[in-house]
Amino acid sequence: MSTQSPIRTRFAPSPSGHLHVGGARTALFCLAYAKGRGGPQGQMLLRIEDTDQRRSSDAASMAFLEDLHWLGISWDEGPTFEGSGGGDTGPYFQSKRLQIYGEYLEKLIDQGHAYRAFETPEELNAKRAEARAAKQPYRYDRAALSLSKEQIEQLMAANTPYVIRFKVPDNAITVVDEVLGEVTTEAGQLDDFVICKTDGFPTYHLAVVVDDALMGVTHVIRGQEHLNNTPKHAALQDALGFDRPVYAHLSLIMNPDGSKMSKRDQDKTLRKAVKEAGLTEPPLGQDGPVVSLSDWSAWLGSKDGQLRPDETEQLAALLGVQLPEINVNDFKRAGYLPEVLINYLALLGWSPGGDREQFDMSFLVEHFDLKRVVK
Repeated sequence: MSTQSPIRTRFAPSPSGHLHVGGARTALFCLAYAKGRGGPQGQMLLRIEDTDQRRSSDAASMAFLEDLHWLGISWDEGPTFEGSGGGDTGPYFQSKRLQIYGEYLEKLIDQGHAYRAFETPEELNAKRAEARAAKQPYRYDRAALSLSKEQIEQLMAANTPYVIRFKVPDNAITVVDEVLGEVTTEAGQLDDFVICKTDGFPTYHLAVVVDDALMGVTHVIRGQEHLNNTPKHAALQDALGFDRPVYAHLSLIMNPDGSKMSKRDQDKTLRKAVKEAGLTEPPLGQDGPVVSLSDWSAWLGSKDGQLRPDETEQLAALLGVQLPEINVNDFKRAGYLPEVLINYLALLGWSPGGDREQFDMSFLVEHFDLKRVVK
């Protein structure tokens, strides 16, 4: 990709409530790079990755817009909010772009880069169990490729559920990363991954590749947790004839104990307090139980489920539990100033050099460069 093109970065959160500090740092670096390295034409866009139907779509799930605005992080294109947003490369919600993704899915199938697979979850789980028993890594065996055109048509006519898998090329894939250098994935290491689910919604992999290309994104700045996805995205970009954007993967933000700072840290803290208190039913607040009995039972019976943010805060207050500060709103409620948090986040994985530790947004925009982002 020509570096002479106007720099366009993007921040693409899921609608899952308040903004995690890791996401805030990513948005901050996207803004700083676009405006600092891109000059007057540099732009940052905001895109909402809401194709996972399990996530909430209510107003509370968009609280990160308030957090970005409070921090002073504005965006040139995307959902309109407090003076930010607009643009002509939308829609900026992925759930409103399904027809676009469908066109590219058909293109991949027609060109032999993707195929429909009709295995049930039970069949796939059995194959995974066989691989574990043989102490081998599981790879999809491409059984669906042996189906004839007539068999596929019959299965589709019978409304048999299917996913669409990308046919991974049989060669090594090398991605050049501005922070990590060359990252190579050897041939045979990637599975034929799913790019469309049985509900007809694209997976993250397809949607992000199509959107970045159609929205003119030149630089993808994101956390290192996405590094394993990048060779998949590069393979999709090559198959679709898209230019690869410039990639830069940021180091993870860690807790004092060395674990990755996660949105689930608050939930873990709350579960521990509930267990120590021996609670079997939700405690009473001023207006009755802070959590309905059904939601309480579902929460305790699930390892992955989480309470709503307002329920989490109320329950923590009743139990006298100090929740770890992991979201921007946590720091806001604790009395921190946005300028202080911006300064702090910028120094997590980057520095301007010269022992400079205190600066504002304008200084960051002027001096930020990917060359000083640590691995």
